[in-house]
Amino acid sequence: MQTSEGPFLATDNLCLRPLKMSDAARMTALLQTPEISAMTATIPHPYHLENAEQFISERIHPGTSGPAGPLAVESENELIGIVDLSAGTRNCDDEIPVLGFWVGRPSWGRGVATEAVGAMIHVHFARRGVERIRSQVLETNGASLKIHRKLGFRHAETIAGKAGRPAARHFTLDPDDFGFDPGWHGLRYLWRG
Repeated sequence: MQTSEGPFLATDNLCLRPLKMSDAARMTALLQTPEISAMTATIPHPYHLENAEQFISERIHPGTSGPAGPLAVESENELIGIVDLSAGTRNCDDEIPVLGFWVGRPSWGRGVATEAVGAMIHVHFARRGVERIRSQVLETNGASLKIHRKLGFRHAETIAGKAGRPAARHFTLDPDDFGFDPGWHGLRYLWRG
């Protein structure tokens, strides 16, 4: 699994690479599933091509070395989701990376979200010297809660939902608690930096 589109990493089943504008149409198609919007804090429904183009254009960083910002998750050379670890986002004042991810419905139940998230976190702990990661999950998102448990996240607090939204569980993850074996997933770093 290799592209000419800059730095990326790969597992046995997935390729994680920088977003590109040509991802917008596929991203829009995958995000037509209302359950994705209902399980995330920031993805609107309906999701339009303009939403995807804006998301991508605000996050393309030419010349960066290694995973920075959101990465496209590919399986068999097709975009299936996005994983992101960005610092100082989602109303956080500090530079602790905040995890965000989604996978399109055709890939649900195959373990690809756990594999992609685990690979991205591994890179940040092993290569970037990150000491803690944060995440928040809506209480109604059982699949994401399961991924957080598998990877070793610790529950920090629960914040009540507003305007009819479910409560959100906030988590932290330290390197010592991280439960992902990169060798088992065949994680390979495929960039210089």
